[in-house]
Amino acid sequence: MSDIFYPDNRARADRLRGLFDQIRVFQKDIKVDAERLEEFGKQARDIGKSLGGVGLESLDSVTKAISVSTEVPALRLNVTTSTDFFGLFGGAEQKEKLIAGIHDAQIARLVTAAVRQSIRQTVDESRLLQVYLSILAKGQSPSAAQAIGEEITNHIREGQARIDLASLAAELEHMDQQSGAYDADDISREKVIALAEEQLQK
Repeated sequence: MSDIFYPDNRARADRLRGLFDQIRVFQKDIKVDAERLEEFGKQARDIGKSLGGVGLESLDSVTKAISVSTEVPALRLNVTTSTDFFGLFGGAEQKEKLIAGIHDAQIARLVTAAVRQSIRQTVDESRLLQVYLSILAKGQSPSAAQAIGEEITNHIREGQARIDLASLAAELEHMDQQSGAYDADDISREKVIALAEEQLQK
């Protein structure tokens, strides 16, 4: 069957490429921030060791809490989401695969946006490591250092748990509307949020 009967396939392909482009931007941001945090954590640990190891155990828990936010959940995307793959198909089959790809990419975009926001919050929270190290430098006892380290660790983890998927999804949807993106085949915001939550919990 000729593609003349599926004129929206071009718009669907453009929509999918646009989603992929956004995901790639988010992934680049995550990589940059993750590298910053990794380097900062290494420097903090070196400083902690130079202070004689006092409070080093709780320092490890702080740096571990930071590193958790850099772990991007595995995005289980269908192989048909590759835009290069669609040239092999036409008509109804191409339409079906494009729509499936759009749905997968909507979920992946929200997941990567959430991870990016989490890691950016952690970059901001990493200043707490400097506070912790300055406390160690002032000769706090191991028990006091541990208590302070636990408080900082909990603060970081609470920040990571505050990611609001509903607000993020609304922002992404607004971006789509502003750009005039084709959205006739999109799954609902509520479903995207629910499926993204499943991915983030894996």
